[in-house]
Amino acid sequence: MPTRNINLTPRLDKFVASRINRGDYANASEVLRAALLALEKIEKEDRAKLAALRSAVLAGEQSGIAEEDVFGEIRSRIRNRAKSARRA
Repeated sequence: MPTRNINLTPRLDKFVASRINRGDYANASEVLRAALLALEKIEKEDRAKLAALRSAVLAGEQSGIAEEDVFGEIRSRIRNRAKSARRA
């Protein structure tokens, strides 16, 4: 398995040590592997969310211009909610 030397801030070094001391991991390599796997998962999820967002934007653009007064409807809903909240 390839090895790497890394420098940690004192805060991160304490974090790694605390996970080992708690018994969650046997050594620093295990902590860092888990952290990198978590980062990899987050980045994969972020890419999927971005792709979905881009797809939704494209679908919206391709759907054409709305014929109704969309913003007027939104303003009306906000006003109605505000009125209801004042009554409560």
